Amino acid sequence: MLKRWVRRLAAFALAASLFVGVASELWYRSLLPDDLPTAPPPPVSARAREIVWQDCGTPGPPRLERSWPPFFVGTLAQLTVEGLLEPRHERHENRRCLAGQAARLLDRRPPRRTPRYLVDQLALATWVQRNWTAQQALDFVAANVWMGEGARGVEVASASLFGRPTEALTIAEAALLVGIVRSPRGNDPRCRPDRARDARDAVLDRLLENAQITPREREEAVATPLTVHGDCPSPPPVPDRS
Repeated sequence: MLKRWVRRLAAFALAASLFVGVASELWYRSLLPDDLPTAPPPPVSARAREIVWQDCGTPGPPRLERSWPPFFVGTLAQLTVEGLLEPRHERHENRRCLAGQAARLLDRRPPRRTPRYLVDQLALATWVQRNWTAQQALDFVAANVWMGEGARGVEVASASLFGRPTEALTIAEAALLVGIVRSPRGNDPRCRPDRARDARDAVLDRLLENAQITPREREEAVATPLTVHGDCPSPPPVPDRS
């Protein structure tokens, strides 16, 4: 009698797991937009990848954390629990930062604080984790991230601000670009040089803490003045409604 009930419970658990798995996968696929990339993004320079990865603040080589458990509803529940347990200041620098960066760029809509938008973002991040390597995700983000004043991509911003590709940038200039990736408008060196300098120095402090630069390199970079091309654009004139 007991063995019969154990077998029934095992069969029910297996059937329930299969149902949840199929339903979860169908829900996940229904959330994805139709215009997702069909081919991996073209590669960018190693320095541009490094600048994007530094924005995540995670030491070590770039990586994409695979979602676990495989069920999409399980991933949603796992992230909800982690969001409640992790300190707020660490949420930006968690191991899913890279997938989240790519997901925000794949979604053409402006960010919202709605549950549906957050679930859509999770679906896109899961798609990135399933279909791209960490290097491919970095290539996509580096080529498409908004860098302020109409500049899309790290290389475009490097050419606009310094007149050089990212491979030719100094440590201070590369750190400045990392700060711009985090907040293109708030850390704009043309319009807000003080905030841009503070953001750059914070990146340099983190590089020193992670043993990616020496104390002397950090001191020299902090002492480097902000020298960028161009001036802060004037705001558009207000139309006369009289």
